[in-house]
Amino acid sequence: MKIQAAFCSFALIACLGLPANVQARKTSYDFDRSTNFSKFKTFELAKGTPELEPFLDKRVAEAIEFWLAARGLTRSNENPDVYVLYHIVLGVQKRVADVGSRSDPLAWQGGLAAFDARLHDIPVSAIVIDVADAAKRALVWRGVGIDDVDVHAKPEQRDKAFDKAVETVLKNYPPKLGR
Repeated sequence: MKIQAAFCSFALIACLGLPANVQARKTSYDFDRSTNFSKFKTFELAKGTPELEPFLDKRVAEAIEFWLAARGLTRSNENPDVYVLYHIVLGVQKRVADVGSRSDPLAWQGGLAAFDARLHDIPVSAIVIDVADAAKRALVWRGVGIDDVDVHAKPEQRDKAFDKAVETVLKNYPPKLGR
């Protein structure tokens, strides 16, 4: 009985450590605090680490161009102020679910036979957007977004999803300098 109670406590603590909403978008960013971002007016998309899916690459590049233009930057292939690179990673994350007791003849004795856990694969995508000062050839801003991906979604839904991902990552560009 003590073993079963201890395992219940362990299982509860482990479950509390899992994210409550696996659909939550996670974003972060960092930047060089010595950079004057107001001087950047033009950008050029440069080769980063695109996904090997040409339609996805095109969607992400168009979304980056749109959201940077919304922030006042203009695309320029000649003498840009910044180079913008993007990196896309598609993968699978594991999640443990359905932890609970079973109806099993050994369950009354405690032990591991009393519990059931399942491992699920969750398709995940990450997009990293880097902004590099063209004159200094140095990274000045990086934004990262991680989200679940529906690999079976229709193209229109993928357009919206990646547009939203780029918008969310770029919401902190240019950064607000405050302490």
